[in-house]
Amino acid sequence: KLVAALVSKFQAEGRPLTTATPDDLVACGGPALSAETISAALDPLAFVSRRDGLGMPAKTAMATQLAAAGHRLAAAEEALQARDAAFDLATTRLRAGAAPISG
Repeated sequence: KLVAALVSKFQAEGRPLTTATPDDLVACGGPALSAETISAALDPLAFVSRRDGLGMPAKTAMATQLAAAGHRLAAAEEALQARDAAFDLATTRLRAGAAPISG
């Protein structure tokens, strides 16, 4: 409820949430926290870094997933290149064996 009120206030004022102050939090019915605590809670990098479990977006958790995706992408590119080469060879063979049509 507090977060919704804070977000609504900031949307109405055209302010980014990361500019929240202790006064903003209290005005929305929240506790009196220090500016440092609020800043740490709203920092996007810190937010992501705290989420370091399976399926969460922290850098260390994502590194393994990104590496695996990179390997799958490389394999798919290699397979596509092989199919392109096979298609080109088949096209060349078909053209070489086709007799010209004369009218």
